[in-house]
Amino acid sequence: MNRNSKKWTGMILAVLLTFFSAVPAAAAPEIRRTGANYTPVPQIAVQDAVPADGAALPSSYTSVGKYISKVKDQGIYNTCSFFSVCAAMEASAVRNKVKIGSSKATTKLDLSESQLAYFFYHRKTDALKGTSGDKAIAVPSYFGGSHWYDVGGNTLQNAFHLLTWSGPVRESKAKYSTTMGKKLKSSLAYKKDILHVQGFEMKPMDDIAGVKKLIRKYGAVAVNYYHNSLDEYQFYNYTTNAYFCPYSYDFNHSVAIVGWDDHYSRDNFVIKPANDGAWIVKGQWGTVWGKNGYYYVSYEDIPLLTSANQANYATAFKVEKKNNYKYNYQYDGGTAVGEIYSANCDSFTLANTFKAVGGGKEKLKAVGFGVWSEGVRYKIQIYRNSKKGKPFSGKKLLSKAQTGVLGNAGFYTVKLKKAVKLKKGYTYTVAVKFSGPQGCPSAMTDAADHYGWIKAVTKQKAGVSYYHDKDGLEDLSKARYYGVLDRVMRRGMTARIKMYTTK
Repeated sequence: MNRNSKKWTGMILAVLLTFFSAVPAAAAPEIRRTGANYTPVPQIAVQDAVPADGAALPSSYTSVGKYISKVKDQGIYNTCSFFSVCAAMEASAVRNKVKIGSSKATTKLDLSESQLAYFFYHRKTDALKGTSGDKAIAVPSYFGGSHWYDVGGNTLQNAFHLLTWSGPVRESKAKYSTTMGKKLKSSLAYKKDILHVQGFEMKPMDDIAGVKKLIRKYGAVAVNYYHNSLDEYQFYNYTTNAYFCPYSYDFNHSVAIVGWDDHYSRDNFVIKPANDGAWIVKGQWGTVWGKNGYYYVSYEDIPLLTSANQANYATAFKVEKKNNYKYNYQYDGGTAVGEIYSANCDSFTLANTFKAVGGGKEKLKAVGFGVWSEGVRYKIQIYRNSKKGKPFSGKKLLSKAQTGVLGNAGFYTVKLKKAVKLKKGYTYTVAVKFSGPQGCPSAMTDAADHYGWIKAVTKQKAGVSYYHDKDGLEDLSKARYYGVLDRVMRRGMTARIKMYTTK
């Protein structure tokens, strides 16, 4: 699609900056945004630590001892993002008292990073085969490596993968110390999961109050920043366990933030930031590093604040017990960070059509979809047996469209006020209209793309995923867009809309 055309739908793919895991014991290359002759950049003003609703947050807080699992060690592999995401999921499960089997999650919960890392790069098709052909292909040569585990990952892409319900599983099912880098049994892709990721919320790191709220709500957030493992003494104070980088590097490491201290002295850092205040970080280099595995990162750390895309937002995970729903109807099994919006900042509708596979008592209980904007309004309607190429032509199954307003950017599972009974073999179109109280509402999509270090592959079928605005209807399988890195024209995408049912 052309931006200047009348029906342009405004799809872009957010640029994923090159990202891998820094390990102190390994000679990981540095990636500099400004090149070899880097220069300091001005300090960035961060938002006030008082929420907009007027309820002041405490000046210091930690989830350690309440919701945080043990500190782990990623060892020699570039797997930091898988560790940070597992740490965030573990904290969320404990913080929100999610049941695993018949018992509530405790700080002893230990999720498998090996399983997450392996199936991120060795995809298996989901139970309903909606993600058939979708995969993530590692390009280890991009970093001079030779294996998929040399590549690393990204918190957002991990989130999209987990939304397919591929894991997480217990550490005991795929121990990191013995299985990392090895082939895992296919049954571990979906059949051994103990939780389901049903969504995630995001905040930019310069919104200190917003990030704090996520930590209070979920126990921890996964973030990306730059960590110099070759000349660590430049930015890390070994006495105070404090880290601050004042230069504009791209991020290369992922960790979990588990708390904060507004009064943590700027004098604790090798290079002094402008103000006091630091995040409390759970490391993944074992308990011998930092203070029992924990350390501080300044609020003003430049790479933490300035990486210019959603991949560097703080991400908190919404996890639920695995039997909340029976089926996850979906097409978005790829890893591309896609965005779609109206060229004129108008409202628009995305719709996915699915064929019911259950029978008898299957009910549509909830709908999942993602947005890149804050405060987006949504309107949900369900259509049965729409005509081919006319997704809104079927019988409306909600007497009144369900509406609501989302808070943060992220992916949400919205429970329907009244469940919809499904009949096997019938088609059901989930339509979500997006509008914004201000600015342009922006929704998540999946598409094929190549980021250099990873190739995102997704297969779309015609007649299942649509975009509609005041200018008309478009089948997203025919949509055209340019790749973010190679600028190659590609065709086809799908809306990240899911249908959750019980049986």
